Amino acid sequence: MHRTLNDLTTVNAELRSLCDGFFDDLAWIDQCQIVEAKEVDPKARKLLVHANHMTATLSDHYGEPVSLDVCAYQENADVYRRKIVLTVEGGARVVEVGVVKLNLAFVADDIHREIVKRKTPLGEILDSRNVLTRVESKCLLRFRQDSPIAQMFQPAPVGDVFGRIGLIYCDDKPVMELLEVVNP
Repeated sequence: MHRTLNDLTTVNAELRSLCDGFFDDLAWIDQCQIVEAKEVDPKARKLLVHANHMTATLSDHYGEPVSLDVCAYQENADVYRRKIVLTVEGGARVVEVGVVKLNLAFVADDIHREIVKRKTPLGEILDSRNVLTRVESKCLLRFRQDSPIAQMFQPAPVGDVFGRIGLIYCDDKPVMELLEVVNP
């Protein structure tokens, strides 16, 4: 199931599906732009253009573990969704804002229980359980500095922020769809 998102209509629909219920107004999605890797700020590019878990990438980049804060979540049968921020410096600096949609039917019971505790980043949980994963980036995006997703960063961004829509496979099953946004 290899999909890339290359038209704005498809990207907007995907973003709306991911973000619905987590933001009061989704009009900001219409202002995002699909970008090529070369158009992404070099610092953000390093954080987004790879096939690794964002948890490990951010920890390596900042030289310390990241902490998870689940801002909102929804659990409905086997579908678990959440809006998160990842922080460093004791929670003072937001380094990622994200939204994830996860099919819990494809994860083991112990992983399921750990995820819904909302204490540990997903990448860290999967790595600690030696789950074979593959991260597929479907598209790169630019969000305006005044968008609600950019406004979640602390300190506030001084320009546009960049993100990716991705898909995480666990043991070759597409398990998670996610939006990951970083502040370069």
